[in-house]
Amino acid sequence: MDTKNSSPPETTNPLADTGSCSFCPHWNTAGHLCLLSRDGLFLPVQEHVADFCECSDYRRCPRFRAHADRVTRAVNRRRSVRLPERHLFRFSEISPTEPASGATADEAWTLDLSDHGLRVATTCQLRPETAINFEVTGNGNPGRAGTGRVIWCQP
Repeated sequence: MDTKNSSPPETTNPLADTGSCSFCPHWNTAGHLCLLSRDGLFLPVQEHVADFCECSDYRRCPRFRAHADRVTRAVNRRRSVRLPERHLFRFSEISPTEPASGATADEAWTLDLSDHGLRVATTCQLRPETAINFEVTGNGNPGRAGTGRVIWCQP
């Protein structure tokens, strides 16, 4: 609800004790309010707070997504906001001409993640359009694996 003169609802974070949850960067825990609101205050209901504000699912929040769209169009034209997160990133190149490609994995670290991609720091040189197999692990979350394509590189 949008309001200007209501007191914030009491909220609890059911995942705070487990260490498996990260808060929305726009959530003010002391004031129990969302900092994304431009007109007045946004004091979300307790269910919204539990589902989005005080949990790693904050990227699914409608307010967060709308803000991300505004920021990316205005600043760098990316389709979504990149959030700094560090995860182990294992990858191997896929070569259409070498059947044994992908057998050796290199390791790198993610620098940031978004809904549409990630940026990694690696010691090996990759060229744009290179196809890779990858796995991202870390921070107590189950790993994710898949195939991808290098879009750009900066030495």
